[in-house]
Amino acid sequence: MATRRNPSWNLTNGELDDIVDQLLHGKYSKRPPSVIDVVRTGFIGGEGIRAYVETRWPERGRYSSTIKGVNLSAAGQTMRSNKLAERVRQRIGNDRQITSSELVWTVRNSRTYDTICYASGTYDGARNWAFTLFGWTQGPETKITDLTLTLIGGGGAQEAAIKNMSQIGVIQKRREQQVIEIEKHQARLEATDILLGTIVSAAAFVQGASG
Repeated sequence: MATRRNPSWNLTNGELDDIVDQLLHGKYSKRPPSVIDVVRTGFIGGEGIRAYVETRWPERGRYSSTIKGVNLSAAGQTMRSNKLAERVRQRIGNDRQITSSELVWTVRNSRTYDTICYASGTYDGARNWAFTLFGWTQGPETKITDLTLTLIGGGGAQEAAIKNMSQIGVIQKRREQQVIEIEKHQARLEATDILLGTIVSAAAFVQGASG
C-alpha cells in the first residue's frame, strides 16, 4: 500500500531507496535503473517525491545540528526533490514508447474528463483494451481517440484491477447523485404538467363563461 515514505506499488523501502540513490548519482551511477524500475517507484509526474524526500531526509530542527546523510534543511529538501523529479522525467522520457506489461494507466474520457477505468500494458495495448471493454459505456459517438491515458504506476494487471475495484464506490456515489437529480427533474416535470393542465382548464372555463 502506498505511503508517504513509499509511494510504489510493489517495492520495499530498500529497493525504492536504491533506485532513488542511483537516479541521484546520475551519470556516475554504477547500476543505472531501468525505465520500468523508475516507473515502479510511483514518482511519475512528480507525484509523491516531496513527501518521500521529507520522510527519508527529515528537516533538521531549528536549533539542532544536521546529521550528514540524514537531515536536510528546508532548502535542501526542495533542491533534492527538484533534482529527483528531473531525473525521473529524464529516465522515463516518452511513456508511450515504453514496452512493458507492468505499466498502469488512468483512462479518461477527453470530453467529460471522467475516469473510465485503469488499464495495464503498453500505451496502445491499454487504450485498445479500455476502448473494447468500456468504450460503449461512454456513448455511441465515442471514438478510441477520445480516450486519454496517463501513466501512474508499474504494478501491472494486479494494480490496475485493484484500482478498478476502488472505482465501484465512486461510480455508485455518482449514480446516487444522478438518481437524486432525476427525481428532482421528475418532480419539476410533474409540477409543470399540473400547471399546464390547470392553465388549460382555466382558459377553457374563462372561454366557456364568456360565451
